[in-house]
Parts: sequence; structure tokens; C-alpha cells
Amino acid sequence: MARPLRIEYPGAWYHAMNRGLNQYSIFLHNSDYELFITVIKEACKLFNAFVSSFCLLPNTTIYYYAHRKAILDVL
Repeated sequence: MARPLRIEYPGAWYHAMNRGLNQYSIFLHNSDYELFITVIKEACKLFNAFVSSFCLLPNTTIYYYAHRKAILDVL
């Protein structure tokens, strides 16, 4: 059974989460965390998005974000 489509509208808030396969670490060094933050900053500029909060754990990333246009199909 397919999941329902996401509700998408300008200014909507979204929760995104990534996990390492089999609970493996996705961040091996401190520089990996820094690189991830840099990539998120660049993505926010590119897609006119705003991340309000995030949590980076060795095997998980969690963040809440919004964007000014309905653009989920390109994220």
C-alpha cells in the first residue's frame, strides 16, 4: 500500500529524518558533521528554505524545515 501524498503549500513545516542502514554510523568524524551542516545551508539558499531545528547523531539526522514555495518535488 502506497503512502498518501504529502500536503504541500507555501510556508508549510516538514519533518525530515535519515538513518544509517542497520544502525551504522553516517558520521564517522567531526568533519562529517560540519560538512552536513554546510550542505544543509547551501540547500536552504538554493531552495529558499529555513531549518528551524536539527539533531545530528552518529547514525541519524532529524530536522524541521519550511520553505516559501511549494517545491517538495525538487527536494
